[in-house]
Amino acid sequence: FKLKQKEIFSWIKSIIIACILAFVVREYIFTPIVVDGESMMPTLKDSEHIILNEVGKNNPDNIKRFDIIVFHATKEKDYIKRVIGLPGDH
Repeated sequence: FKLKQKEIFSWIKSIIIACILAFVVREYIFTPIVVDGESMMPTLKDSEHIILNEVGKNNPDNIKRFDIIVFHATKEKDYIKRVIGLPGDH
């Protein structure tokens, strides 16, 4: 009986750790996004699923010309666009 309890506890602990790890990875490292609209055709098609790399997104120095970025247009809506100009361009 005690061995069975240990095994159940071990499984529960493993599942909780896996869920926490999945949450951290999804929230802070990679986020799935669905393309909405045809403004990025032919690079990205409407309803296409992509994975957004969250690492380094808060540092504007990491953004280069022709990168594809995702930004919050409103509280409910994110836009996916290509960078064509950088600060200092004329």
